[in-house]
Amino acid sequence: MDGSKQNLVNDFLSYLQIGRNYSSNTISSYSLDLKQFLEFMEEMNVNDYKEVTNSLIRTYLIKLIQNKLANSSIKRKISALKSFYEYLLEQNIVSYNPFISIAPRKVEKHLPEFLERNEIKELLKLRFGASPSLILRNAAIISCLYATGLRVFELSNLKLNQIDLENKMIKVLGKGNKERLVLFNDDCKSKLNNYINNGRKELLKENDSQYVFLNHRGGKLSVRGIQLIVKEAGMHLGLKKNLHPHMLRHTFATHLLDGGADLRVVQELLGHTSLSSTQIYTHISTDYISEVFLKTHPRAKYKEKS
Repeated sequence: MDGSKQNLVNDFLSYLQIGRNYSSNTISSYSLDLKQFLEFMEEMNVNDYKEVTNSLIRTYLIKLIQNKLANSSIKRKISALKSFYEYLLEQNIVSYNPFISIAPRKVEKHLPEFLERNEIKELLKLRFGASPSLILRNAAIISCLYATGLRVFELSNLKLNQIDLENKMIKVLGKGNKERLVLFNDDCKSKLNNYINNGRKELLKENDSQYVFLNHRGGKLSVRGIQLIVKEAGMHLGLKKNLHPHMLRHTFATHLLDGGADLRVVQELLGHTSLSSTQIYTHISTDYISEVFLKTHPRAKYKEKS
């Protein structure tokens, strides 16, 4: 790969991190998107960013579609490339942005999967892990994800000084390094307390890590590590659904709405900047819709007299 082209990518990613305060997750995604486009440029014998044309971009889009990428993934890749070319334009590396005329593909909106209350009840009873300390850690992770609706990277990055066990609150550092407060229930408090004061001490060993959730070597538990733990929990439970941390976030939001929570409260707890994100991300269950209908529709409140 041409070193000069890669150097410009590295400069751009540094700019996003330092100048724009982008999250590490977003930067990792952009890095992968740009790496794949550079590889495509090499395949097409295009050696300079100035040589990228609308025709080349259309060829790239066709390749992505043929590879059966989701519309949301294609949209993100084009967004990353559009931002990168804006940066190149500002640096006088190119004279125009060829991605500016590329219309974003419509993203399909799927109803998010979530767990029913009986499934969550059984999930929270689970005890699994290769050692007593890992059993305590895994139980705390499952309970914390459901009780707080945290994103998986937020849980992975969680530090001890962010948790207030006494008042059952967590100060979360979310997307764009925006802070918010989330609350948790007694089940989560009990499991966090047990893990932090018992299991975590066993895992810590000689390390001095301030991260809450640790791997078996005493280091920070990665996003991938948490995903595997949640997936294993679903397998132990015999769920037909492929359980993942984001499904527990969906479940958190859905159950709040089922309980009558205001959408704006859910928005705040999820850390969304706009209400529209929450409306797309959370869906109102059929049970809740039925309940509201029965409570509010005048013809549903009583049987018509014959």
